[in-house]
This record gives sequence, structure tokens and C-alpha cells, in this order.
Amino acid sequence: MRTRTVCGVAAGDQPLTISWLKDGHSPFQLSSKSLSDTSISQLDSYSSLLSLSNLAAEHSGDYTCVAANPAAEVRYTAKLQMFTDFIIFIFLTLFAVASSWILEDEAVINL
Repeated sequence: MRTRTVCGVAAGDQPLTISWLKDGHSPFQLSSKSLSDTSISQLDSYSSLLSLSNLAAEHSGDYTCVAANPAAEVRYTAKLQMFTDFIIFIFLTLFAVASSWILEDEAVINL
């Protein structure tokens, strides 16, 4: 079995980075076999795809998408639960990373 999920940023200013955590760790703390079955692809400037193939029990856990720019960081966590015949992975994410103007005195104003 396999699963995929997308983390998408609905609004926010560049430069924007999107990263993933598993159970609060990056890189993912998985066996070398399970780690080789895990891939992260940047789809565009505002979205990232997490793909897990050959799912095993150790893939179960909390997966967090982290989107950040110089003004803010936003995290969203979803739980992946492995069962004998099916998986549950609920990850509906559309969030905003703050827009900002950086003034000459380097104060940041969040819009």
C-alpha cells in the first residue's frame, strides 16, 4: 500500500520554504528501508508532496507540514494510522504564512 498527501500554502510571501516532520523529527527517523520508500517533492513555490510507498507499521505517526517565510512559520499536523487492510491519513491543509513589509528600521509589520 502507499499514500500521498500535499501541503499547500494558500497565501504568503516569498521566500517561502515547506518542510516535513515525522513525530517532530526531521529527517524522518525510520529504518533505511522505510526511509527509502519516502519521498518529498516540491510541486511549485506553494506546495509540497509527501509520498510513502510500501507502507509499514513504522510509518504510523504524526506528520507535520511546516511552511515558513521571514515573517512567520505555520505548522499543521495529521496522524497516519496503519491498519491491516487500510490506512487512515487525514491531511487537509490550506493555510497562510504571514505577509509582511520590512521597513528601513527593520521593524516587521504583519498584514
